[in-house]
Formats: sequence, structure tokens, C-alpha cells
Amino acid sequence: MPPAAGRVLLVRRGSSPTTTVVARVPGTPGVGEVLVQVVAAALTPTDALLCSAAPSLADQLLQLPSPPAPVVPGLIFCGEVLALGPFVEGLSVGESVLGVVDGSAWEASSSGAEPPAAGGGGGGGERERFGAQAQGQGEGDGEVCGGGCFREQVCIHFSGLWPASELVEGGLHLPSVVSLLPGMLAALFCATSRLRLQAGEALLLIAPQLSEVILLLQRLLLLSDSWAGPLYLIVLQGPAPTREDLVRHPLLRPLLGSSSASAAGDASDGGGAGGRGFLSAFAGFSASADAAVPSVPSAPSSGPPPAPKGAAEALPELVQRVLASTQGAGVDAILSLDLDLGPPALGGGEAALLAAAAAAVEAADRESPRPGAAGAQPPKRQATLLRTLIGALALRGRLLTSCRRVEMMPADSEHLWAKEGSLSFLNPHCLALSAAQQGSLMHAMAEVTGRLLDKEVPSLAASEVSQFRMFEQFQLALEALRSGSTDRTAATSAATAAGVSTSTPTAAGAVPQVQMQAAVAASGGSSAVFRPMPVLMV
Repeated sequence: MPPAAGRVLLVRRGSSPTTTVVARVPGTPGVGEVLVQVVAAALTPTDALLCSAAPSLADQLLQLPSPPAPVVPGLIFCGEVLALGPFVEGLSVGESVLGVVDGSAWEASSSGAEPPAAGGGGGGGERERFGAQAQGQGEGDGEVCGGGCFREQVCIHFSGLWPASELVEGGLHLPSVVSLLPGMLAALFCATSRLRLQAGEALLLIAPQLSEVILLLQRLLLLSDSWAGPLYLIVLQGPAPTREDLVRHPLLRPLLGSSSASAAGDASDGGGAGGRGFLSAFAGFSASADAAVPSVPSAPSSGPPPAPKGAAEALPELVQRVLASTQGAGVDAILSLDLDLGPPALGGGEAALLAAAAAAVEAADRESPRPGAAGAQPPKRQATLLRTLIGALALRGRLLTSCRRVEMMPADSEHLWAKEGSLSFLNPHCLALSAAQQGSLMHAMAEVTGRLLDKEVPSLAASEVSQFRMFEQFQLALEALRSGSTDRTAATSAATAAGVSTSTPTAAGAVPQVQMQAAVAASGGSSAVFRPMPVLMV
């Protein structure tokens, strides 16, 4: 009896991206390959990048088909083994597995050569081809093969699978594990290979919100035997985080043991669980809250009250406060997430800019002495945010940023050179899209799932995971990813406001075509990788 057709989610890249669900007959797994029935898959910022209508980083890292050719997203999934190819060992039919698709699954040569099956590697078995029964597809959709795991059945090399039977027997909900895996893997690599914190080193973490980095804080707590702070956390939005907030967070509280309850009351003096890891040396700040506090003039003035500070002005002041708390020694590592360190954007045409500059110089000549005149003071430039962060580094300090458009002036590099410091970049998509890192990802998955199985770190209940139907609610899940919401109601409201239909999903056998009315986010936010992800349920 031939296998039944399975559905595959295609995202057509272009100026007007669309999603199409097609039917496909799965091929027989080749040498070293495994056919898996997908149960759930995480929707990550890298998936949003792969779906981006505009040219993006994914086009540079991978040989993606040019728009409007479709791609199949999906990186991390869970499922059940349906069939085994020759020479596959350690797995059995019916076994639950976790899977990671590597970057080679999306590679396609410019001549239209067929890419490898999902997961890369593997033998020369029959590759995936969409059957003639595909409905609602445009010309050329039948040529698509390979790609990610947003499909009912995926053929993947066994090296990209991890047995999950023990997790199921341990009472863990596999879709919840899938929701946590991207953030926990990213946090593991960031802490161990990028930050590389040593005992006594100070870390300054700048992030949009506390929820965006909760899994990174979880990983830092796991380093308590080798690193115990100090940690300075600046959030750009929301109230300043406190030790009580961290102790009470459901993804952090289990790591603090039975004394977490008393820590909420004793955190002010470092008692209780506040003594675990960096919690005994933690300080939280908020740029938005600090900006809302009116500035107090140093002397009475009869003039108008000073204008309120903006968050952009409050952030450098908070960095200076952190520097002052170190008695001027500086912090050893700074991690800056979703913070623009690029040069200020210039508006208007060149003629308008030149005219404005000339007018400013002319006015300065009238109102102030020339530079060579007696008593003349050289104009004082306001330090850029990048210069402020470099100034807060200690000797041999490390600045790690997710900003992709950093422009360093000669004075900045000289300042960094004087401290023998370093500037490096955090690209949350590079690890996921690199086929060469597949082995490292699988080793990291073994470490993370082992901690989940041993209850060293908490998992999520099914009700705590933002779940969406893969083939009917893909765009709704994208809205949840962009908004950072784990609340399905909030995501539905955001999608409705954008004009996206959120009606009851069609029947499982239907093959709908949905026009995406909002542009797919180019990156989904860099720091979004350090929090639980929405999950697409098949």
C-alpha cells in the first residue's frame, strides 16, 4: 500500500509573500535516513528570516532560491519515527525523537540542482518530491524539495535526531520541550563560547525586556559554581527588574531550591536563594523608567522646565551609574541585545544637509569666538552610545553586540586598543543555518535535554506554550513571534489589528492558500532567541 500524501507548508518569498499548503507523497528513506511524522515544530526568528520577502542574511549564508521561489521553513521539531533507511542504528519505528534541521537543507544551486534532504548528510535515497495532487500551488512549486520541517512528514539523516523516549517517560510534554530548545541552545552557546565569564568578572547585560533574556539568565544561574556575578541588567522597556522578580519567575525559581520563598523577602540583604549565583550581586535598571523621572535642576531657574529625558538619553546615564558602582574599574563583559550602535541616521537629501550644515557653521561664527580667538573653547561632541559602552569596559574587556551596523570612529578604536579590549558580534542565525555546526548543536541538545530530564531546569506545561496550527495559523504564529507574546489572545488581537483573519481553522484535509498581509520580520529580534518560542502543531 503506497504511503498517504502529507502536507507541506511553502512560503513564497517575494515582495508579496504568500503561504501555500501542498500535498506530497513521502519518498522511501535512503541510506542513513529516517522518515519522521512531525508532531510539533518551533517557530524561531531564523525561520522568519528564511521567509523574509526582502533580501536578508539568509540569502548570504545559504544559496536560497531567488524570489518568488518558495521555501519550507522549520529548524527544530519533535515527532515519531515512521520508517528507517539502511544502516540506521539506535532508533526504532514508533520511537519519539527530537530533530534539528541543518543549513544544507535549504541550499540550492543556481542551476536548479536538487538540494539534499532535510538534515543534510545522508545517503542517496529517493528525495522528496511534491506529488501531482498538490493543490493551490503556482507554477514551479512542484520543483521544490528538501527544506525545513514545516510539514507532516520529514525525511532527515539520523545524525540530526535525538531519542526522546526517556523525556516522554519522564512526564515531559515534547512540544513544550521544542518551545524551550531554541532559546536554551542559544543561551548555552552564548554563555560558554561568547561571554566566557570567569570568577569575579562583572557582566553588563542590556536587553529590551526581562522576558527576552530569561533563558540566558537561567543559563547564567547554572554557572553558579564558576561565576557568581556581579550582574548589571538594564532593560529598555518596563520596570527595573529586581531580585524578587527573578526569584519568582517560574523558569528561574526551581533552580534556586527550597529557599526561593525566603529569598523574596531576604533579597535586599542577599540572604536565602539570593545567595545563589549572580543573585547575591545583582542590580537592575530600566531606561524607560529612568527617562520618566523628571530631571531636577541644580539651581532654581525662572525659565521653562527642562524637557523630559528620552530613553536614548537615559541609557548612557545608566551605563555611567554602572561604571561608578565598579569604582571606575569597569565591567569585564557587555552584552548588548537589539540596541542600535550604528551612526545616527541622516534624513533629507545631500543639498538639504549641506545647507543645514552651512547655516549651523555661520550661526556658530556669529555667536561664539573662532577657534583661534582668545578664550575660545573647542566644540564638545556628545559621546555616542558605542563610545559610552567602550568607556565602561574594564581592561581587556569584551563588548558583544547583536547590532549589524556598527561604525567605529578612529577615537573609538584607539580607546578599545588602549584597554586591549575586543568587539565581537552575536548573530543568532549563524549557528542554526550552519551545516558545519550540526554536531555541536546535537551535543548541546544532549546537555539541555539531560538537564530537563534530571529536573535541573524546569520545563513548561502544555497550557504555558503558545500553540498554533501549522498549516492554518502560520501568520498568526508569526505575529506572536514578532510581538514576543506567549499569550494566544494577545497574538490574535495583534493579527486582527493588522487585518489578518483569525477565523476557525479549516479541516485537516483542506489545502488552503493564505495571503500574508503583513511583511515577514527580517530577523524577529536578536534577543528573541533567549525566550520560549511559539510552537506549530501539526
